Amino acid sequence: MMVQRLIAIVVVVLGMSAAAGKAMAAGSEEMMKELLRPAGWSAEWAGPGGSGLTELVFEQRAEGVFARIRLIAPFELTCEKPVTIDQRSVTFDGCRDPAVTLVYEPGDTTYPFRGRSPRGYEWRVKPK
Repeated sequence: MMVQRLIAIVVVVLGMSAAAGKAMAAGSEEMMKELLRPAGWSAEWAGPGGSGLTELVFEQRAEGVFARIRLIAPFELTCEKPVTIDQRSVTFDGCRDPAVTLVYEPGDTTYPFRGRSPRGYEWRVKPK
């Protein structure tokens, strides 16, 4: 009797995990579709050293996803960095700010990606 209950519990938990995994995968696919938009993104950031504007374009390449970054203000600077992708977030090094993590919020139509860096900079990212 105890063994049957244990098996039933394991089956239920595994079924719930599989359903949650499918939902997370669907969310991840939606995030990737948004992230890789050809027009790119406008990012506003602010932190201890000031604030500025950056343009971001995320590209899928054979070796992974990369961010083309163009700092617009307070001065011009460009760079390209690899991107690490999680179920609901992306992380990349900016041209000047390392380890920027942006969390995908699909219900926010103005700023679908928001995040921060370890240096205390807050990022808000909207479609261009």
